[in-house]
Amino acid sequence: MNNFWVEMIFKIGAEKNYPRIKWHSSFHNGWMDVVLSVPVFKKYMYENQLNVKFVVYIADDFFVHKYGVEEWREFSASEKEQYRKNTVDAIDKHMSGNESAGRSLISPFFRDQNGNLIKGIEVVPIDDKIKDGSFLPDATAGNSEILFPMGVDPCLLGAGIPGGSGGGLNGAGSDKREAYTILSTRMPIRRIRTLEIFERIRDWNNWDPTLYGNFPNINLTTLDKNPNGQQTIVN
Repeated sequence: MNNFWVEMIFKIGAEKNYPRIKWHSSFHNGWMDVVLSVPVFKKYMYENQLNVKFVVYIADDFFVHKYGVEEWREFSASEKEQYRKNTVDAIDKHMSGNESAGRSLISPFFRDQNGNLIKGIEVVPIDDKIKDGSFLPDATAGNSEILFPMGVDPCLLGAGIPGGSGGGLNGAGSDKREAYTILSTRMPIRRIRTLEIFERIRDWNNWDPTLYGNFPNINLTTLDKNPNGQQTIVN
């Protein structure tokens, strides 16, 4: 028997004794990697991004008109640089902080020799290409795609259906109640398999053969039918 058939027999035997579980599809199709990569990406994005909100342009004509033509010419290069720095610091202080919310900045206009207008000070906001909510819809969709193979409605954990409104059927929690009911109806087979272990332990220890294990189940109802909103049943 060649290696091909040995490998095939091994795979068939492994699949029979250790079948692939449906919720493992999240690992194989890549959704688990997508969801786990978003927090890491966001972490390094905040650590490495340059947090600058405005670019301030100041024309040299502003200083000429402020200090005068002759006076500005007599200043040394270091003095001019210091005056520029003082102006930038004043603008930055004027526009920064919580107390500066809603403030305005008065900027003079000048005309060059040709009569064209020159902005003395111009403040240009920097467009944030990476918004705070970037990639979060991908993570939300990924979380839902992971829950789907598990047979869990995302609304049970506070998540919405990708592309949907994410709200309840009537805004009163009906989506969660019905989703929980559907989930509970799919549990009996799993519970029977789990209780087989208990039954084997019972038989091995010669316990009372009429001793059975059960799972408590909560049947959610509306408040108009039950003030507590729930009923405890055993199945």
